[in-house]
Amino acid sequence: MARRLNTLLADLKLGTMAGTTTKDQLARLCAAERDQMMDHLDGIAFAARRRGRPHDITDVEMDLENGWAYRLLENFGSHTLLTLDDGCPGRALLDRNGIPDAHIANIKADYASARSQFLHRGHENRLRAVMKEFEIPDSALNQERTAMNIFRGRADALMATDERYPLADSSLSELTGGSPPRETADQSSDQPHQTKASASSADSEAVPFRLTHTAPDLTLLSTPPEEELGNVDFGEVARSTLVDLPISAFTQECENLVKNKKDEWEAATANDARALVRIFTGVLQEHNVAHSGQITQYHIGRLRQHFNDIPTRWGQSSQLRALSTADLRKQGLQMRADAEASGAKSPVGLSAQTIRKHFANLQTFLQHLRGNGFNILD
Repeated sequence: MARRLNTLLADLKLGTMAGTTTKDQLARLCAAERDQMMDHLDGIAFAARRRGRPHDITDVEMDLENGWAYRLLENFGSHTLLTLDDGCPGRALLDRNGIPDAHIANIKADYASARSQFLHRGHENRLRAVMKEFEIPDSALNQERTAMNIFRGRADALMATDERYPLADSSLSELTGGSPPRETADQSSDQPHQTKASASSADSEAVPFRLTHTAPDLTLLSTPPEEELGNVDFGEVARSTLVDLPISAFTQECENLVKNKKDEWEAATANDARALVRIFTGVLQEHNVAHSGQITQYHIGRLRQHFNDIPTRWGQSSQLRALSTADLRKQGLQMRADAEASGAKSPVGLSAQTIRKHFANLQTFLQHLRGNGFNILD
């Protein structure tokens, strides 16, 4: 009897110690994820300030929206599909925290992108690699706990906007306690196009492709459905096996993507993707990029800046659409100068919603290239 009691006490002690150890390891993982993301976001915010964007409230909004997307994943996991419609528990969480209705669609888009990635088999391999790095025992339960702490770390980092954007005027956004923005004439065209697919495959509604929303170790590129990728496992594909795709072939690959998405995309969404690829190709050609393997984050940044410098309604003018990317920016600069001279509002620069839509399509296109064996940035 004494030996049995001693054995039970020993098992209880070991079990308690093991549980404490796992909690400590998960806490270290969460802190590491948060710190790594914070460093990354701070670097991008610093670069934005040096480039003349010291207090853009749209940057704050996008960080907070993406942060709430990860908060939803932290609370409900990636295996629960949240519609964020009335009656959805995820929507209830956002409502309890005072999230304005105007930002729900963007949060839903960010949530769908991150969720689809974490459900993909290739990402599961990376999750196990993270568990191994932090010596977390591999089990189904611990995989969920690991994912939850990754989500929590990223959400905490994304939501820490006060220090990252100290000059941002919080009164300009409902999301930061300010007033709702005034409606503009092109606001209706800025809304993300809805697809026929379910939220789990809504990677065309993903978060803008900018470093601010991309963790250094686990990329946030949205992942297409598994039937589109076959049995490709990104973790096992050697870079030497990837093919450099000439920039001149981007248009044809975009058409291939449209064919793959024929059951998910509406005609408007497909046309938006074509327009994005045409713009991106023009920016790459300006910088003498010959093939996909030469694309870097710098070129992504140039595309982002391009959207700031072109006429707001360029897509509604056949004359403007016919211009090269460089000539379109020149036109935008002239229009901005004319507006400043007359004291009118500058009709230059795309809205946050429109930029989000373009970068969602860029994510989908680049992931399509990667999934088909072409050399593209991670």
